[in-house]
Amino acid sequence: MRFNYGLEKKKFDARWRKLCEEYIQAGWDKASIQLMYEFDYEEFKRERVFCAHNQYLDEIIRDGDGLEDTRLSNIFGEISSYSTEMPTNPDQSRYGWLEEIEDRELYNILNSLPEDSLELITQLAIDELRQVDIAIQVGVTRAAIAKKVRKLREKLEILRKRG
Repeated sequence: MRFNYGLEKKKFDARWRKLCEEYIQAGWDKASIQLMYEFDYEEFKRERVFCAHNQYLDEIIRDGDGLEDTRLSNIFGEISSYSTEMPTNPDQSRYGWLEEIEDRELYNILNSLPEDSLELITQLAIDELRQVDIAIQVGVTRAAIAKKVRKLREKLEILRKRG
C-alpha cells in the first residue's frame, strides 16, 4: 500500500494541533497531553509500517491481464477471475451511499448522473482515493482526472441551480 509519509505526517500534525487545543481547553495538564501525543504518534508509525509491508489486490492487478511480478503473485499465482456482480440489496451496492442522502434534490441530481460520474464521486468521497490514485487505476494522467472532477462539479452546480 502506498504511504506518502510527508502528506500523512502533515495531516497527523494538523489533527494534533487541534486536539492539543481541545485538551488544553478541557483542562488537561501538559504531561497527559504529551502521553496522548506519544501514543498517537506510535500508532501513526505502526500504520506506516503496516502500509509498507502490505499490498492490496487493486495495486497488483493491471489492465485486467493478470498480475504483475510481485511477491504476492509469486505466492498466490495467477488470479483468473473475480466477481463484479452487484449485490441485490441496493444499500450494499457500490453506490448504496446514495440511499443515505436525505436532501431529495441532491439525491435526484446524483441519481441522474451517468455511472462513470458516480464512480468518480464514489472513489473520491467514499473510497477516499486521491486523484493521482484514480488516474493510475484508470490509466490516465492526474490532470485528466482533475479535469473530469472540475467538469462534474460544474455540471452539478448547473443542475443544482435548475432544480
